[in-house]
Formats: sequence, C-alpha cells, structure tokens
Amino acid sequence: MNQFDLAVSIHPYIHSPLSKGAIFLNRLLALSPLALLAVYHYGVMALAAILTAAFFMLLPSYAALKLRGRRLADIEHENYYYALLFALTLPAGASYYMIAAGALALNLLVFFPRGSDALRIINPIAVVSCFLALTFNEKLYFFNGPRAFMSGAWFNPFPSGNNSCGFLFNIHNGEFSAVRESAGGVAGLLSGWHPGHYGELSVTLIAAAFIFLLLKKCVDGAPFIGAVVGLSAAAALLYCGRGFNAVMAEIISHAFASMFLFYSCFVLTDYYSSPQRYSARVLFGALFGALFVILCHYSDGRDCSAFSLAISSSFVPLLDDIFSSGGRRE
Repeated sequence: MNQFDLAVSIHPYIHSPLSKGAIFLNRLLALSPLALLAVYHYGVMALAAILTAAFFMLLPSYAALKLRGRRLADIEHENYYYALLFALTLPAGASYYMIAAGALALNLLVFFPRGSDALRIINPIAVVSCFLALTFNEKLYFFNGPRAFMSGAWFNPFPSGNNSCGFLFNIHNGEFSAVRESAGGVAGLLSGWHPGHYGELSVTLIAAAFIFLLLKKCVDGAPFIGAVVGLSAAAALLYCGRGFNAVMAEIISHAFASMFLFYSCFVLTDYYSSPQRYSARVLFGALFGALFVILCHYSDGRDCSAFSLAISSSFVPLLDDIFSSGGRRE
C-alpha cells in the first residue's frame, strides 16, 4: 500500500528523515513495553482489552481493503499504532462494548472521510475518550486495581465489581489532605497511588519510550515542554495559598499519578493535530497542561486529560493565525 494512501499524514512542519511507515512502526515499538507491563499487572483482562481495541480498530480498514482485493498484511503500521495507543488510554476494567464502540469511532475519525481536513483539528484519541466518558455515564473515571501475577483474578478476563475513582479523586476529596501539606508527604502521596489506566503503570517506561522516539525523530517534543510549564504554572496559581510544599505535592501528583504524563508524551505530541510554528506548539502544550490542572481541580480531581486535550486542540487554528508570520517551524 502507498504510505500516503491513508488519511493522516505526517505534519509538514515537523521534519523527520524517516518515512511515515517507519515513524509509526517506531511508535508502535515504543508503546509495546507499556502494553506488556499492563498485561503483567492486569492479566488477561488487559490482554483482552488490547486485542478488542485492535480488532475493532482494524475491522473497517480491513473491510475496505478486502473490497479492493487487498490483504490483511496491507494494513499500515498507523492502524496498529492508534489501536494500541487507544487501548493504553483506557481505564483498567473498561467494558468490552465500550472498547469496541471507541475503537470503531476512532477508526472513523482518523481514516474517514479522507478528503476532509476539518475533522482533523481536534485530537481523535481525546475526542473518543470524551465521547466514551459522556456516553457511558462517566464510567471512564472508575477503574479496577492491579491483580496479583498468575493468580486466579489475573486469569479472569472480566472487570471486577470493585471500582475506585482514582488517585487524584482521593486527593481532592480529603483522603490525603494531611500528608500533602508537608515535604515528606509527597512520598506518602505517591505511595498511596495505584494505576488506574493501562498506560500509566510506569513513569520510567513512559520516559524511556518518549526519549527513544525523540532520538528517532518520531515525535514532536515542543508540546511536551509547554505541558510541563503549563501544569506547573497552573498548580502554582491555584494552590499558592497552601504553601510551597502543597504546590509541589500537587504538581508531582498531577504529573505522575494520572494520565498527564502519558498524554503529554504520546497523545499531545502526536502529528495528528499540531500548530505549525515551534512557539505555537509550545503554547499549545502549555494550554493543555494548565487546563488539565484547572479541570481536575473543579471536577473533584477526576482525570481530565482527554477533555483538556480536546479543548486545547480546538485552539490550533487560532494559534496558527497568531504565529503565522516569523518564528521557528521545526
């Protein structure tokens, strides 16, 4: 298949010596260790979620290829990448019908209609996540805890009935109000954290995968820089009245005990929707980081990564207009 046959093209202002297919293959390889770690922590449930997302993400593309006499092997790496990326953004314990609906919606957003640029402004992963959260009565905010490796629960492919609202929710509803006010409380905050999504299991793996993609020139680092600055600035403004230690605790807990880091490294930095100029992309990331803290603060600490990115990416045309003359393009 021609590598430009699919709908999404590499951003023309972000240059890479690699082909489109090679870029998406490297992205797929970078996310693979995170998928394996998700299976280790959540067992057959995580594996089934990833396979379900892949099946329904690939199904429309395979059907379209089949009508043209093509084979399954002709499906591009891009399809597999978006399937795995979507699966890793899911909460642990998401129902299979929710995963199927989200994967089908994601395929339609990313690959159809091929001639329309209007649908490519808002990030598709963010749009689908928001759609699922609103459609399924906010069930995307509730998740199962990790399962003991090779235990009976580990082999159970179905979610358990024990759900948690997540670490950030507990912080903003008083469970960790005592420890977050002291310097030593930061370690206490993170020790009380458990992963809620398949993609937030290891800060080390996320950082290593992101560095790998940066070195391979397969990802844009400008929005990530802005996201860190935006998150820190918003946390400082919102929580400055509680003192320095509380501000640092909020920054660390929002950055490392939520989907913020995963979104900043792999979803925000995607080529799908991004401003043209380097400075505009930094501001785009800063807008995402600031909105993440603000929305989490006013929604009782629920993880609002998807909503923050959906809102931020809707400003991409405006940012392009503001920075249309001058500035660095890559």
